[in-house]
Amino acid sequence: MTTIDPSDAEDHNDASASDVPSPLSTSFLIRETGTPSSLPETGVSAEPDANQDSQPAQCQNGIGTLLRDRGNPRTGRDMQLRCKRKGCEVCGPENQALMQEDILRHFNGQTMHCVEVEDGGKEYDALRKRIDRGGGLLLRLPAPAGKAMILTNLDVGEAVQDPVQLVREAVDAQPCDGRHASSSREWKGAGTRESSGRWTREGITPLPTEKRVQIYQEEGCEPQGVPGCWLPPDAVGAHDLRLPLPKTAEMERLAERLELETDEPPEWVRRMLDRARGSRGDA
Repeated sequence: MTTIDPSDAEDHNDASASDVPSPLSTSFLIRETGTPSSLPETGVSAEPDANQDSQPAQCQNGIGTLLRDRGNPRTGRDMQLRCKRKGCEVCGPENQALMQEDILRHFNGQTMHCVEVEDGGKEYDALRKRIDRGGGLLLRLPAPAGKAMILTNLDVGEAVQDPVQLVREAVDAQPCDGRHASSSREWKGAGTRESSGRWTREGITPLPTEKRVQIYQEEGCEPQGVPGCWLPPDAVGAHDLRLPLPKTAEMERLAERLELETDEPPEWVRRMLDRARGSRGDA
């Protein structure tokens, strides 16, 4: 692998460990179109394994979340979210596949170059500055033995002859040592997921979907299944609901039965906020 002269390094803050690329879910693409689709621009296929069942496995190890419509407080939505844990037999492989797909999409039509450096050292600092000055973009993947694999669209290091194979091996080789992938700002996946200010979260619940649906039915919430194409990639299922109004006895009973952990701040925080508002003369 090509190395960089550390003398070129400048002082800077290292990329945040939480800056993980946010890939567009392959499963969401399948749900949206209704049929599996190939991705010729990345070389990754969304075709399911012929030996598996026609219905893909769905993670049920995540939490349930209860949402309320900001414009119509009687309307709610219950969603079951993926756990997204690496050790999950569903989320683990899917996360790796989505990361591979996302990386390859960044380089669509461009030559990929790779360099292996000491992660977080002067060698990496110098390389990052060199790519930035050259107008290129990079993606950093943690590698074993304290190394990092740097993938860039700038002519630095070695040109990759088989990007699909290299990315697959690099993603699979990431160690579980607390380090996370990071990338240039333009490659952080902004805008690839739908967002909306329509919903506000009432809270989260550990109960399984079947139990929650039963409770909603018993409480007169009239749960109705939501088509998969309307869901964000992190959700595996959802039901629209007719919710009781906030701060009513009916809503308190529903929250208790759901074992709902609300987003309300604790009492001491509310008192502190009330005192702060009073000192400012707020209503």
